[in-house]
Amino acid sequence: RGWRDLNRCFRAPFEGPEGRIAEGFLRECRSANSEALIDVHNTSGRSPAYGVTTRGGRPQEFLTSLFSDHLVVTDLQLGALMEATENGWPTVTIECGGAHNHLSHEVAYQGLARYAAAESLDLSSRGVIVVRHPLRVEIRPGATIAYGAERCNGADLCLPIDVDLFNFGILTSQDSLGWVGPKGLDVLFTKDARGCDRSREIFSVHEQTLRLVQPSRIMMATTRQDIAQSDCLFYVLPVE
Repeated sequence: RGWRDLNRCFRAPFEGPEGRIAEGFLRECRSANSEALIDVHNTSGRSPAYGVTTRGGRPQEFLTSLFSDHLVVTDLQLGALMEATENGWPTVTIECGGAHNHLSHEVAYQGLARYAAAESLDLSSRGVIVVRHPLRVEIRPGATIAYGAERCNGADLCLPIDVDLFNFGILTSQDSLGWVGPKGLDVLFTKDARGCDRSREIFSVHEQTLRLVQPSRIMMATTRQDIAQSDCLFYVLPVE
């Protein structure tokens, strides 16, 4: 606690101890003349494994295929490691699944073992499904969030206690995603790559129930209130 998220510090200015660590790590990567970079993560909630990259292509699809069959290509800029190395060599972030699921550790181990055994970057994608341009859903500063089985009095936003079960699933415009208080959608900021708020295009409210305007995939929904408040609630990707 009290430290900045290191995976938001990989861009100038490299300020503070976290910035110096990020800058030093990038310097070491560049001096190593790397073939590729695989940044392995867990999600705070339950989730299947998937890859994320800022520059889609055959190398990124191959690297993802060692761990999963889904790759998300994002144009959001957050200061993440993959943004800093995308021009140097093929880079993917692998979300291996929930931090408390022992199978997530097996996904990470087996994927890294496959990479170590590969003689080169085999550019066959092995059936990886690629989705693009997720939107980042945040709660606005000063707004309150709670988790429960029904609408929570006093909270600006209430999400289901098992909201992470939505992860990588597709919800329709008839599904409940949670509940909002009197402020309605004004408590949400749904950020696209330009920093614009898309909340009213993506969400609607029916009798204080939060719904999607069109079928969309939910990703990285968390049940940890501290992460939801300080980082983001989840990502949403409308399904065409």
